[in-house]
Amino acid sequence: MWRRVPLIVNHDINANPCSLALPSASSEPEKERTPPADATPLDFPAYTLPDAVPDDSDSTLRDLFIQLASIKRPQDISIDRFKSLNLHVDSDVDVRQMFPADPAGSLPPLPWEEEPDIKSAEDEDQARPLMSNGLPYPPRDRFETIRAELSLDSDDTFREVARLPPREGRSRVREGRIQA
Repeated sequence: MWRRVPLIVNHDINANPCSLALPSASSEPEKERTPPADATPLDFPAYTLPDAVPDDSDSTLRDLFIQLASIKRPQDISIDRFKSLNLHVDSDVDVRQMFPADPAGSLPPLPWEEEPDIKSAEDEDQARPLMSNGLPYPPRDRFETIRAELSLDSDDTFREVARLPPREGRSRVREGRIQA
């Protein structure tokens, strides 16, 4: 009835479990791959909310915290919750209206673009404003270096990390922050 099949297990101690992180040198990045499947269409709920009251400041911060903390799952969101939060929801909005064409235009100016020169290094450390994560902004030269590295072509950077030769007619990427 049942047939025993031998189980072959590779007990190679020298096998590297991390070798799957990057393709081997024999991978072919130029080879045409099959495209991914079409995106799954999603239907989001459409809420019709009453208009927001311009100066409705009846709720306190603690009430707001309790209101938001009580939302545990999507079914907990109701029109009454939106009404008490004084929110206005627009539906059927085009993506181009949600995101600006120039995202850098909506960012606040960098500290060195608006402040005069600071005289000493001690004053510079104390006067540098903090980013949203609580750390001070990097110096201008470090910021420019990181921005230049992030603007490199992804394919060129991948080829450098994977130790593949550069594409024909392109030079090798020399980046100091590449982590292999």
